[in-house]
Amino acid sequence: MAHNPWAEVGVLAHTKPTQHRPATSSTASEGEVTLYGTPSRAVVVHSSAQDQRRQPRLARDIQASQSTLETAARPAEQQAYFCRADADAAAAQRRAVPTPSHLVDVTVEERPV
Repeated sequence: MAHNPWAEVGVLAHTKPTQHRPATSSTASEGEVTLYGTPSRAVVVHSSAQDQRRQPRLARDIQASQSTLETAARPAEQQAYFCRADADAAAAQRRAVPTPSHLVDVTVEERPV
């Protein structure tokens, strides 16, 4: 959806905005996606109110995901393996660490002794 233009939908609520509850505006974007091998039309609607309310929660989730990755990465950075097969197996395990907000890329580096 990043490359598609967003169209302004405007204010959809019937209630009048107040000082403590400003009007919520919406934007929409559409495009084609392929899900499970089937091409589909996707429509994304973005609400400004949801964006403001969800930002603190998203920031906490991203921080928790980063902490999980850093905790898992520290021992792996210090570990030395004596054969390539063991290092590749450990790298595959590190890539499989589930995080909702980050992608993990692990490389194996050879260090001759």
